[in-house]
Amino acid sequence: MFLLLLQTIESEDDRAFLEQLFDAHYVRLCKKAAAITQNNQVPEDLVQDVFLYVVKHIQKFRQMDCCTLRHILDISIKRRCYDYFKEQNVRKKHLSGSLDDDNSFVSVSSTIANTEEEAIENLSVGELSEAIRKLPDHYRYVIEAKYILSLTDGEIAKELGIGKASVRQYLTRARRKICELCEGRIDEE
Repeated sequence: MFLLLLQTIESEDDRAFLEQLFDAHYVRLCKKAAAITQNNQVPEDLVQDVFLYVVKHIQKFRQMDCCTLRHILDISIKRRCYDYFKEQNVRKKHLSGSLDDDNSFVSVSSTIANTEEEAIENLSVGELSEAIRKLPDHYRYVIEAKYILSLTDGEIAKELGIGKASVRQYLTRARRKICELCEGRIDEE
């Protein structure tokens, strides 16, 4: 699969960058995915998905320093693993033939949050950094705690002395504010 990815890249520099990235992080990401999924068959596929994403956005990744790049790859594999769990749960729902109230389909609010996350993922590193810098302190903290420090909602809630629901609400508002800032709908505060 990796060789097929390399063949799709026209630039020799991009190909060399991707090979170096693959060599430096592939094994570590596979181990991380195996630890999260507790499954030894799927990690390689999940890591391949992450590298497919890298290929699609290679120019953004080339602009990152090595520490940021490693962190982004770590976050990406965690998200891909969680997406894998969600996909498995959806398959189970469809195979069972019935849905109960606890296993209902994705709500409108979570669809909006996913759309906001996708919009944020499409931003350049510079745009995203600038938008985060413009956020009010409490929003900036929860974004940094969640996505840079990789803290759970519970850990953030404990540190701030608020409930998990409040943390999720802050994250939603912060993501929305980032989208607004990047669309130029609000002025710098």
